[in-house]
Amino acid sequence: MDEVVHEGDGVVDERVLSLERERDALAERLSASEAAVGRLERRAALDALLADSEVVDLEAARLLTEAAVEQMDEADLAMAVEDLRRHRPYLFRCRGVDEGQGVMGEEPEGGPVEAARRARASGHRRDLLAYLRLRRSR
Repeated sequence: MDEVVHEGDGVVDERVLSLERERDALAERLSASEAAVGRLERRAALDALLADSEVVDLEAARLLTEAAVEQMDEADLAMAVEDLRRHRPYLFRCRGVDEGQGVMGEEPEGGPVEAARRARASGHRRDLLAYLRLRRSR
């Protein structure tokens, strides 16, 4: 079965070398694609964690968290997000505010001063809109 081609051996060798180069290029592209998919999956997981923790500035929090994760021996996204919350709380909404305060269209209790305080403390658009409606109606 092992036939040796005497005529045109150079052509066969060139074709083999060409296929080997093509295989190597495809292997490099596959490796780069797998790395890109890994980065995108990690970024999606990080974005989900940051959204769940009610981050105010997603881009800044993502950059800071990614920098912290790169310095870790073993990447732990949840720990990096909690560390960011501890060291830079201004990037997150306040936790102590009652989330069930007011419903859209409902006038907040206490007048515009209380509505402004609630909007500032919660950082929720709902509370800001309630304050603006109350101020406009008076």
